[in-house]
Amino acid sequence: MCNNVKIDKERLERLSDEDKAKYMAIGTAINIKGIEEKYGIEAVHGMLWNCQQVYINNLYYIYSL
Repeated sequence: MCNNVKIDKERLERLSDEDKAKYMAIGTAINIKGIEEKYGIEAVHGMLWNCQQVYINNLYYIYSL
């Protein structure tokens, strides 16, 4: 697997916490898809979706304090 993605670190640091959470959710989905394809399995999407939602809700709670 080749990673040709260039990361703009300055732009990344300026992202809001909400946008960071969005990028993490997208990155998680891409990683899960890669694992599924590499190992020929199907992840339990409902469970993974619930875990991601709990994580995002915790972020919102922490940053609202």
